[in-house]
Amino acid sequence: MNDKLALSFSVATFVAAVGMIFFLRQTTDRLAQVEQAVEQIQTAPRGRPPGATPRGAPGDASPAVPANDALASKDALKKLDHLIERMQQLEDDSYDTYNEIATDLLQIKKEIGRIKHTTRRIIKGLGSGATAGAFAPDLPPADKPLDDAARRKLTDQAAQLGVLVEDGKVTVRGFLNLSPNTSMPIEYFIARFPEASHETLVHIVGNKTPEEVNQNPYQALSGLPTALYKGMLAAGFAEGKPGHPDPDANPQDPRPRWILPTGDTVYLYVKWMEGETEHVARATDWVIDPSTGNVLPQDCLKFTGSMRFEDPETGDPAILTEQSGLITSVWPNRSALVEVALASAAANNYQYNFARIPKPKEEGQLMLELIFSRTPMEVKGDGARPAMDEEKPK
Repeated sequence: MNDKLALSFSVATFVAAVGMIFFLRQTTDRLAQVEQAVEQIQTAPRGRPPGATPRGAPGDASPAVPANDALASKDALKKLDHLIERMQQLEDDSYDTYNEIATDLLQIKKEIGRIKHTTRRIIKGLGSGATAGAFAPDLPPADKPLDDAARRKLTDQAAQLGVLVEDGKVTVRGFLNLSPNTSMPIEYFIARFPEASHETLVHIVGNKTPEEVNQNPYQALSGLPTALYKGMLAAGFAEGKPGHPDPDANPQDPRPRWILPTGDTVYLYVKWMEGETEHVARATDWVIDPSTGNVLPQDCLKFTGSMRFEDPETGDPAILTEQSGLITSVWPNRSALVEVALASAAANNYQYNFARIPKPKEEGQLMLELIFSRTPMEVKGDGARPAMDEEKPK
């Protein structure tokens, strides 16, 4: 296997090197053309070549000058106009050449980035004994059913970052996060740490320890949103589309109609331990909609699958949730993996339900498990209380 990977890497490097030589050769040729044009202007003749016979009649004080030979003219203004025109033409040609060179250099940079990305994947694959593709986004084709082999592959890839996949259910670790300013609206129920810390209720960390996360918070959890996406596909969730403006709406309308997100319903649960007691709560019970005065309905979350795009550095298909780190949004956000499908979300004023959110009894982070389920689950402990407790949110 290692010999095959080494051979593949050698072939890829050779092909990339040939491509780079081709681009650099084109760039060198264009620069040579520009230098030649400059040299022609600088060395252009300023008078009659040696030995040439004047065209004027014998005895004329000055020979006849061709109408198109501006540099041989005695009219200074004509010479100046001609030189200005030639310099403008040279400037235009140089600008066009610069744009072409810049385009070539950008293409070379992209190719180098893809080579570096492929190299890192191969090195990681060799070091771990896994295949190189396991470390790439390696997204399955959109709108194509998954066979058993594809589901197993996605399940294994998700497990590498701590996403547990079961039939119809996905579980990932996280910790409770509350904004210092609790009067702010809640916008994201789940986000990757440390994104959107001031407006997120729970941060996911997968299989990373707090020490690993704190050492490199902006890179330690790279790939976790994609792993969760793969896990949900493997568990049988069908993705839909994020919320978006109505494409048939009147463009002059200052408030066009908003199309709510679609996709399989996600029943989201939060599981935590207090001593020996296990608690399982509906995540929607932790959020209050002021327009109804009650908690969110448990079937309001949809698996949109975020949105796909081409990673400009690697050329691989990627999803926006990996870039933003936003997992479950309770206000309209097209980059989130799971989005609330309620018209009231547009008001962006959902509040924390402090009567239901657990309060750590000891200092430190309260570790949780987030469970994404295709069907309703049984709630336990404090999560089994009525959705709206007699205690009102503070």
